[in-house]
Parts: sequence; structure tokens; C-alpha cells
Amino acid sequence: MTEQANGLVDERVFYRDIKPYDAPQELAELHGPARGPMVLPLNVY
Repeated sequence: MTEQANGLVDERVFYRDIKPYDAPQELAELHGPARGPMVLPLNVY
């Protein structure tokens, strides 16, 4: 954090600001894979 004339300024970078994500409006919109396990690449984690 740094100080300015009007107080402290937060310079943190939040995960939500740099990693895009999408969420369904309802759980009913979620569907699993047709069959078998789904292997995700490391950059998804």
C-alpha cells in the first residue's frame, strides 16, 4: 500500500481481475462430460 494525500491506496492485483472466468446463472446449466474423467491442463487451475 502507498499513501496519498487523501489516505491509503491499495495496489494489490486480484485474481478476478487477471484470470477470466464464467459462471452459470443456474446449476441446471451445468453438464458433465459425456463419459469418462476430464483431464484439465495446468493453466486452468
